[in-house]
Amino acid sequence: MFSKFENIIRSRKRIRIPAQELYSFESLLLFDHIFFAEEREVWKEECYICCDPLEELSDAVYLRLCRHKFHLHCLRKLFQSAHELRCPLCMKHYEHLYPAGAEFKSGVLDVEVYRGEVKMTFQVEDYHCLISLDDNKENKFIMKLLIKAWLRYLLNKDILQSFVACSRDELIDFIKSTLQGTNVIANEVNENLDFYSFIPEVDEEEEEEDDYFDNDDGGFEPWDNEIPVNVNPEKEGDPIVIGDWSDAGYIYIPTRF
Repeated sequence: MFSKFENIIRSRKRIRIPAQELYSFESLLLFDHIFFAEEREVWKEECYICCDPLEELSDAVYLRLCRHKFHLHCLRKLFQSAHELRCPLCMKHYEHLYPAGAEFKSGVLDVEVYRGEVKMTFQVEDYHCLISLDDNKENKFIMKLLIKAWLRYLLNKDILQSFVACSRDELIDFIKSTLQGTNVIANEVNENLDFYSFIPEVDEEEEEEDDYFDNDDGGFEPWDNEIPVNVNPEKEGDPIVIGDWSDAGYIYIPTRF
């Protein structure tokens, strides 16, 4: 049993940008080009790739721009070695959606999962920002969206500073609206699949019940697991300021909001 003065790191991962360029199935996932189709949408339709009925399996998906439908596993097999991302039926070209004029400056995102808390430390250019999330379903959802936005080079210094400047009561909604404005949205396809496999695979021990990251989470640099660290014994709901960074921001999102 650990006191409130001590917390345990369950896992730590480091995500660097820029990552290697994507020209395969993982790119379609990362940029939200693939979505699950509803059962009524695939009734009596066949997958153009394998010619089997779409409704016989649970992985019927559609491509976002042309709406043509396929089995997810068929698309995966087709695009694993493809050099161009085109719909196999209409040949619609699917491009990366990096922000216009993006300079792809280097950056580091450290994600630390504690017992009951998730900390995300962003470093881009000369700016540091720490976002601390209590462990609940909505904050886990926010964490995944922020990771997706980071890999798509959308979280620049200006956006991170806007998060810091936002009031605590408005922060969750502000992050959601900001990410939605950059086309970072919820998508069950890339929430349930390992869509980070384009970065070299690494091994990391994690507790089975901790599903914050996929088991095959290549691309994240692991640190030591289960490290006890001291934290300031502030009262519940108060921010805990860590370090004394210059030009830095700290955000704390409480459990209840």
